[in-house]
Amino acid sequence: MDDMDHCGNCGGEVTSDSDFCPHCGVFFEHAPIIACETDPTNEADGVCVICRKAVCEQCCSLSGKCLLCPEHKGLEVFSDCVNVYQSDSVSEAEMVKSFLVTHDLEAIIRDGFFRHYSQGPAKVFVPIPQYTNAVEILRSSDTPNDGGGNAWLRV
Repeated sequence: MDDMDHCGNCGGEVTSDSDFCPHCGVFFEHAPIIACETDPTNEADGVCVICRKAVCEQCCSLSGKCLLCPEHKGLEVFSDCVNVYQSDSVSEAEMVKSFLVTHDLEAIIRDGFFRHYSQGPAKVFVPIPQYTNAVEILRSSDTPNDGGGNAWLRV
């Protein structure tokens, strides 16, 4: 069994032999030096938490303490989950959550329960490893209220 440590950046639990934190993407001191995949002239500082592409400080963006590559810039990451849908309608977000669950994905709604206090949208999150699959499912779905477009995919 691997010894466990905590990431100095996000506090997430990691195995002591990990090169990077799976929760936030930062490289640890003992990680090998590799080039940024976006700008190979720079040394990578970590990996995108979504796709694991090596990124440098200049190329990455942050969602909280999580590193994101340029392709995933702007995604909202929360507690090892990523936002795949949001709506001002809690019932619509609940439908999207149910739809994802019928496709054997985990989904949670955040902010919707407290909307009357925060006036924020209801957001559907899936675990980071399920993000790509969730996006593909939402993009390829014909739904009653999308008029043939991709209304399910609104982040």
